[in-house]
Amino acid sequence: MALTELGEDKPAELVVTSLVRSQFAEPAGMEARMGSRRPDRLLIGMLSTLDTQLGRPMDEALDQMPLPQEVRDTLLGRTTSMSPVWRLVLAHESAQWEQLKEFGAATDVPVGRLPVLYRNAVQWVDRIHRMEQSPN
Repeated sequence: MALTELGEDKPAELVVTSLVRSQFAEPAGMEARMGSRRPDRLLIGMLSTLDTQLGRPMDEALDQMPLPQEVRDTLLGRTTSMSPVWRLVLAHESAQWEQLKEFGAATDVPVGRLPVLYRNAVQWVDRIHRMEQSPN
């Protein structure tokens, strides 16, 4: 809801993209055996379009947010322990198949699992969207 409010004048697809990234990064990180970082992966996905939603560079958009340094650094494109999984998410999203193989190998995430994880993320977002549209 907060993401929707931030970008009232921006396309709703930005919120959808953030949610899908969040819900895709979480199980991808589990596959990479990064279970303890679940909240951070969810947060990175949720904030990944913040710059576009606010119409400001990402570093400025994050300035006033009390975030763990590693989350901030990952969102700014710096190398962190979460970067390989985040790069995997972005490579899958943009159909960069060669990079996807490289990042999959670096994270030990079986690339063949990614379509299922992505589909599950999209389905989750679709369910949330339908619940918001429900008259109840």
